[in-house]
Amino acid sequence: MKKRFTLYLFSLTLVVQAQDNTFSSNVDSDPEATKILNVLQERFNQAGSAIYDFSLDMEFPGQAIETQNGTLRQKGDRFVFSMGDQEIYSDTETVWMYDKAMNIVQIHDADFGADGSFMSPSEFINIYNSKDYSYAITNEWYEGAELFRQIDFKPLDSDSEYFKIRLELTGKKNDINSIKVFSKDGSRYVLKINDINIEEKLSDDFFVFNVEAYKDIQIENLRID
Repeated sequence: MKKRFTLYLFSLTLVVQAQDNTFSSNVDSDPEATKILNVLQERFNQAGSAIYDFSLDMEFPGQAIETQNGTLRQKGDRFVFSMGDQEIYSDTETVWMYDKAMNIVQIHDADFGADGSFMSPSEFINIYNSKDYSYAITNEWYEGAELFRQIDFKPLDSDSEYFKIRLELTGKKNDINSIKVFSKDGSRYVLKINDINIEEKLSDDFFVFNVEAYKDIQIENLRID
């Protein structure tokens, strides 16, 4: 669950407080926020590939905050996700989930459909185009000379397990600073982007897990023939 949830935060590869009635439908979304998100999406589309270094804070009621560091390399819907002992590769057709500690890889058919079996990191940036969310700029402030913006997304489905997703942007180019997800069960997830590299170009082969490079690896093929 944690691995899939972290991918969702990426697809994903944002001092006025919004009231609940701001988010009654997708068409009520903030047009200024839409302009910012359009520019941000186009920027990543033009880059082709991106490398993110991040930290993930996971907070559960009554428990200490758990922090993990990781890296995401992405090219379109292809990605390699690394955090702790876990690595996930996807070339859009196949997903390899590798556990370093156990030296086991599970192989799945890639599924980025509505059932959520796996979720593309690029989906987060695209959620503003979905009719399932409404959003608005809810805060703007300065830290020194640096401008920060906050965009809140509210799921319109009352059965959603999340009640709010917050995107924090910084600087004139609206670089992604963090993504915070508020769950209805009281848990909180904060994905902090420490660095983004959109200059390095990644080949398609990079996103294919090479089982032959791992000695004595155990393979669990869970693909549907």
